[in-house]
Amino acid sequence: MTASSRRIGIIKPCCLGDAVMALPVIDNLLAADPETETDVFCGAHTRPVFEAHGAIASIVDVPSIPTWPDLPALIHKLRASSASGFFILDRSRLIHLAARISGARILGTTRRTDRRIMHETDRCLDTLRQSGTPVSIREPSLDPHRFATPAVQHLASEARSPFVVLHPGGAENPGAMMHSKRWPAERWISLIDWLEGQGIGSILTGSPAERQLCEQVAAGSGAMIAAGSLSILESAALANRSAAFIGPDTGLSHLAAATGTPTIAIFGPTNPRQYAPRGARVTVLAPDASYRIADTDLRKGGTGPGPSTDSIDVESVIGALSELLDAKRVCR
Repeated sequence: MTASSRRIGIIKPCCLGDAVMALPVIDNLLAADPETETDVFCGAHTRPVFEAHGAIASIVDVPSIPTWPDLPALIHKLRASSASGFFILDRSRLIHLAARISGARILGTTRRTDRRIMHETDRCLDTLRQSGTPVSIREPSLDPHRFATPAVQHLASEARSPFVVLHPGGAENPGAMMHSKRWPAERWISLIDWLEGQGIGSILTGSPAERQLCEQVAAGSGAMIAAGSLSILESAALANRSAAFIGPDTGLSHLAAATGTPTIAIFGPTNPRQYAPRGARVTVLAPDASYRIADTDLRKGGTGPGPSTDSIDVESVIGALSELLDAKRVCR
């Protein structure tokens, strides 16, 4: 029996990039039956991604990282739901326990541990196969026009044309702070110098907390700083108006790729086979050792010592970017 022709619950509390990688589950449910209604149970940090999708019936707020005191309320919300069945797209033992106690019908669930290295999108799509739902869509997709606000339009019009969007920060999610994912600041500075020499503008995005980092990177250059002035979705819409987006393994890289933006993702301590942004216009730069990192739940303390983004030099990024820019016929 398939999961179509009914109201379906999707449990995906966290995190931004993971939420983007889970979007094909919803798209496949709708492809199987356009009348399907989906209720997404997610945290405040992840909510913007699902709001941006535009075809979700409702969003139910749950903690981004549920703890034991949250268990009764979570059980209550599952019991109160009108969904006929649920897909659990999270590894949390507590979420799996809450679903069992609530008596919810589980249509498909991700494995808490897995020796296989699978892309997170494929791991989510595997839950559909458990329910008999056909899978034809394997890449996340978001319409950037839904969140292209006047602020985005103004920044894009003020920037030197052509321009690229750079994201020096990122890698901050509830329960998972991995600044080791970030590319060194001095390399961003060298990249901006090269861009200016090519007559290409740059805009630096980030959260309010990352504005100081962006100011450090932009100091003495003509780079514009959007950090702290745009939401995460507005930043993705800005990236979509650029010639290319460059960032580490972080939520905005996934959002940019999902809007169809030419995206360069710089990896180090995480495995691209598991976490790389998906899209037809994505280039991943990572040391060979990154592809051998074992499956792990990053919310449990990260991967520890291992491959570093230091292994990706400025010349490698320039080479990848030059190919993208040449393809768009904007490089001098």
